[in-house]
Amino acid sequence: MKILRGLFQVVLVASIVVGIGTYPILANYTARAKLIQRVEHDPATARLMGEPGAPIGSAHLMIIDDPKAFLPEFKEEGSPHYVNEAYLREHDIYPLQLRTVEEIAALLRYGALGGILVSIVGLTLLNRRSRRVNNADKKVAA
Repeated sequence: MKILRGLFQVVLVASIVVGIGTYPILANYTARAKLIQRVEHDPATARLMGEPGAPIGSAHLMIIDDPKAFLPEFKEEGSPHYVNEAYLREHDIYPLQLRTVEEIAALLRYGALGGILVSIVGLTLLNRRSRRVNNADKKVAA
């Protein structure tokens, strides 16, 4: 029973740490996220037309840490940051969407909540059982 009690206690502590730990991690990623539009950039067309290139999908909040991937000459106030898709492919950079980080953090929190609940129920049942066994021993001794 001591092993089971110890296991429940470890799960309880780990679940609390994971549940609380998601908040600063999510805050870090949120602070690094930018509204990004991936484009197929062609320098000749960009000079001629004055546009960054053909958009790929729509703009999303993403995390890209490589500053060379951005096209700063096309950044205007209120517009998304344009990113050269060819540069991303050449350097094997896959942009991380903030929405993905939020979903994973939510799943971790649900799992942590489940671990906390299971641990509390398990510890409560173990305590009841040990009290019952102790009361039975006292009756036998009397």
